Amino acid sequence: MHKKAVRSLVAMDMAVAPKNRAKLIREKERQMNSAVKILDFESASLLRDEILAIKDVIEKENYV
Repeated sequence: MHKKAVRSLVAMDMAVAPKNRAKLIREKERQMNSAVKILDFESASLLRDEILAIKDVIEKENYV
């Protein structure tokens, strides 16, 4: 369930911000830190995994 949610969120993020991924990552990191501050660890972990997936997409695109 968690991985499916992350894949879905990343797909939406890429559709909304296909060019400015650095800004997208910064925003997700800000959201993750806010979630941690209010002890919402489930949302924070989802955001963390989303950030990692976005970085993975970027790395794969730069590799090809």
